[in-house]
Amino acid sequence: MASKSRSSFFTYSVTRPFPARWFTPVVVSGGLVLAVLFSFVAVASNAYELQTIYTSDPNTTETQRQWFEKTPFSWFNSLDTQCQSSVLTVGASYKTSNRGFVYTLSGIEADVARSSGVSILPSIAYKNASLQQCEVASIQIIFARDDQTLRAVNWWTWGATTAFATVRCSLGTSSGQVSVNFTTALPSIDKEVGTGSLNNLLDNFVYQKDLGQLHMYYGINIAVLWYYVLGSGLSTPQDDTSWGRGLVQISRNSNTSDYTRSDFFYCHPRFTTNSGGLRYRPKPTYTFDDWKNQVPPDKPALPDISMTVDAFSKSYYSILLSDFGVLDFTNAFATVPGIEYIQSRQDTDLAAAAEEFHFDIADEHLKTGRIAPVLQPGQNPILYNMTAGPTTVYTQYLCSVPKRKSGMSLIFPVLIADIVFLQAVWKLFILITTWWLGRTDKQMNYCAGCLETKRAGDLAVDAFDTRPPHSRRYSERSELQELIPMRSYGR
Repeated sequence: MASKSRSSFFTYSVTRPFPARWFTPVVVSGGLVLAVLFSFVAVASNAYELQTIYTSDPNTTETQRQWFEKTPFSWFNSLDTQCQSSVLTVGASYKTSNRGFVYTLSGIEADVARSSGVSILPSIAYKNASLQQCEVASIQIIFARDDQTLRAVNWWTWGATTAFATVRCSLGTSSGQVSVNFTTALPSIDKEVGTGSLNNLLDNFVYQKDLGQLHMYYGINIAVLWYYVLGSGLSTPQDDTSWGRGLVQISRNSNTSDYTRSDFFYCHPRFTTNSGGLRYRPKPTYTFDDWKNQVPPDKPALPDISMTVDAFSKSYYSILLSDFGVLDFTNAFATVPGIEYIQSRQDTDLAAAAEEFHFDIADEHLKTGRIAPVLQPGQNPILYNMTAGPTTVYTQYLCSVPKRKSGMSLIFPVLIADIVFLQAVWKLFILITTWWLGRTDKQMNYCAGCLETKRAGDLAVDAFDTRPPHSRRYSERSELQELIPMRSYGR
C-alpha cells in the first residue's frame, strides 16, 4: 500500500456492478426516454429565435401557436408570437378587408363627456378590430364638362363628371369607441384606361369574383354602367338649354328601407346653364320622385335625368355597403332580385330625348335608357362567401414570430443540453440507488475485488479449518475488520 505522503490530493472511485439483472434494461430504456424528453425541452428553449414579419391578419398570426409555445414547453422560453398595433391616420389611404375601393380616412371622433361633446383625433391605434354599424352618410355627384360644344351628343361630353361618397363606421379601440369617416371617389367618366381609371377599378374587383364575393363583382359592373349613363343624360339638350355644371347631394331617407321606392333617398340637385342661370331645389326632403314630376313639365328647371341618378345612387350605395360587409335589406346587391331590379331599370326620358333629337350617333345607353345586363336572366348564383369574417381595415402589422434555427446553431445547443441534463439525472439516480441499497446490503460499499477475496477466504476456511466453531467466528470478524470499504457510488 502506498504511503500517505506519496498519495495525490485527488481521488477516484472504485466501482462494482449493481446486484440486479433488471438494472441495465431499466437504465437504458429510461435514458432513451429522458433523452427524447430533454431534446424536446432543449429544442423548445434553444432551437428557435424571434424574427419580424408583416401580416394583414394579426389575430390569426397570434392564435396560431406552435407546440413549443404551449404548456409545459412554454415554461422554458419566451417565444410568444406578438403583433404590434397599427396606426390609422387622418388623410391616409386604406382599403377594407373586402378589398374594394380605396378610401381616405377623413375624420376620427371620440365620444367624451356630454359637456364636452366629441373629441377630434388625428390618429388612433388599431389592431384589426371589426368595423361596426357602417352606413353611407352621403353621396355627391359633380357634373362637369370636357366638351364645351353646345348640344354635344356623346357621353364623354360630361367626361369630367365624378362621384364621391362618405361612409361612417363605429370602431372599438383600446381607449373606447370612436366614429371614423371614410371618403372615396370614382374616377372621372372619361378616364377609361390607366392607373386610377374605371377599367383599372373593374379589374380590381375581379379579386372579389375569385373569392366568391359575386355581389361585389356584379355590383361594381352595374354601378359603372349607370355611371356612364349620367354623361349620356346631360348630353340631351332641352329647349335650347345647355347645362354648364351640376352638383347632386344624396342622403338616405330613414323613413323607408325599401330600395325600390323613389323616395329611398333625399336629393339636393343644383345645375348651372351656359347662360349663367342657376337651377336648384332647396327643399330638404326633395326626392327623386319630386325631381321626375317637375312642374311645369314642359319647361323643367332641372335636367330630366332623375331616374338615371337614382339608379346610379342605389347601385353606388349598395356596392359601398357590400365593401363594408353590410348585407342587410337596404343593400340591393345582397340578393339576386335586388341585382335584377337595379340592372333592369329604364330611363324613359333618355330614350324619348334620343328619339326626339334624332341622335343616331348616340350610344345604346342613350337610345334605350337601359344598361346591358350583367347578371343574365335565369342565373341564380351564390352571391357571397358565407365563411368570410367580419370586415376590418386592411393594413399591415409588424409581428414577432418564432423561426427555427438551422445547421449547427440548432444541433449544438440541443446536444450540449442533452448531455448536461442526462449527466445530472445519472448523478441523482446513483445517489438515490446507493442509498437505498445501503439499507439492505451492509457490504454494498466494498469493492468487487474485496468481496471476491472474502468469498475465496470463506471457502478455504470452510474446507480446511479444523478449529472449533467459536474460534472460527472470531477469526472471521477479525478478517472483516481488515477489509477496506470502498467509496459510495458517484462520489
